Amino acid sequence: PATPPGVPVPYPNFAMAGDTEKGTGTVKIKDKTVNLKNKSDMSKTSGDEAGCAAKKGVVTSKNTGKSYFNSWSNDVKFEGESVVRMSDLTTNNHASPGPNTPPQVHIAKVSPGIIKEDENCLVGGYKDIVAKCNERGGEAHHIIPDEYIRDGTRDESTPAHDSFPKIEDACAICVGGKYSGKSQSERSSDVGKKIAKKGEAHQAANPGAGALQDARGHGYMHYYFDAKFGNDPRPVGDAVEIAKEALTNLAAYQESVVDVDCAEKGKECVENQFSDACALDPQPTCNSNVNKSNERFDNMQGRLNQQGHLNSNLMPTRHSSLT
Repeated sequence: PATPPGVPVPYPNFAMAGDTEKGTGTVKIKDKTVNLKNKSDMSKTSGDEAGCAAKKGVVTSKNTGKSYFNSWSNDVKFEGESVVRMSDLTTNNHASPGPNTPPQVHIAKVSPGIIKEDENCLVGGYKDIVAKCNERGGEAHHIIPDEYIRDGTRDESTPAHDSFPKIEDACAICVGGKYSGKSQSERSSDVGKKIAKKGEAHQAANPGAGALQDARGHGYMHYYFDAKFGNDPRPVGDAVEIAKEALTNLAAYQESVVDVDCAEKGKECVENQFSDACALDPQPTCNSNVNKSNERFDNMQGRLNQQGHLNSNLMPTRHSSLT
């Protein structure tokens, strides 16, 4: 509800780089415009929308106002102007040069690094665990499958929203098998055979390690998302909750090497990484770039249940939007 006039808005206030105005025109970083000293701003801030009564910015009588940078590099310049950096100070909710908030550090979502690493668990940013997971005979899988959080193809992707991480930084977990429900040891391709051999070698060298090359955790995560999310756009908060449910079930699925503690670390990673996105009102939406079909769902379910380990508690009802 709106707070009374003259009472400060009790909500966090933040801005997104994607709302940059008057950034660089010719010099860019990865095709993105760059903020410049005393020239650029971010056209709006978010988080204080609920403070909608009169005189909501005590100083500016404003909410969702602009964001301006107050510090920058003295050495690095683009187009003759000093460049704004990650962690430089901003003031938010401007209606004019005077701000309505104290200075605050402007930061971006970065890779969480490695959250947990032991012989049966690897959780962290995709780029941080992908090579290590492959050496174990597994595949690093985005906890929210990447097709839900990116635009374009995987090779050419950009985050589907400014508050989403890049897919190389998004939370991932080391699982066995392919998205289709096959294990690596069932694949006939040279790549599959190579990964399976790595898994066998890792297991031989680490007697307590699970057999990633025979596991099907990758397929289960996709199976669960297909069933619960479907083809319709959904708020990002739904994607986070579905991911957490999938991890809980993954720890109970007998053909997965992921245990309860590893699943909890995965939940922690994805909750923290998408906390800013979930705080937005309205929340940004996720929408799969890959069509989910009944045939795909049935094929995955059949492979995942080859040994009769996909009991009824682990079998979600398929989403009505599957084609």
